[in-house]
Amino acid sequence: MALAGGAYLRYAVGFVAAVAVVSPLVTAVVVSVPVVGLVVGLPAGAVLGLAGNLATMRFVADADAETTAFEERSADDGPTGAGDE
Repeated sequence: MALAGGAYLRYAVGFVAAVAVVSPLVTAVVVSVPVVGLVVGLPAGAVLGLAGNLATMRFVADADAETTAFEERSADDGPTGAGDE
C-alpha cells in the first residue's frame, strides 16, 4: 500500500505542504520579535508538533486494518482494553 502511493502519498504531500506553508510564517514571527516571539513561538511550536504527530498516528491507525489503537472501549475494558483477563 505504501509503495503504490494512494492514501500514504496524499497524506505525505499534504503534511509537507502544511509544514511548507506554516514553517516560514512561524519562523518569521519567532525570529523578528525577540522575547514575545519565543514566548509565543515555543508553546505554539510544541502544540503544532503534537498535532502533527497525533494526526500521523491517527492516519496510520486508520490505514491499518489490524490496529485497535483508536477504537472505542467500554467501561469494563479497563485502562488497557484487556477486558477480564
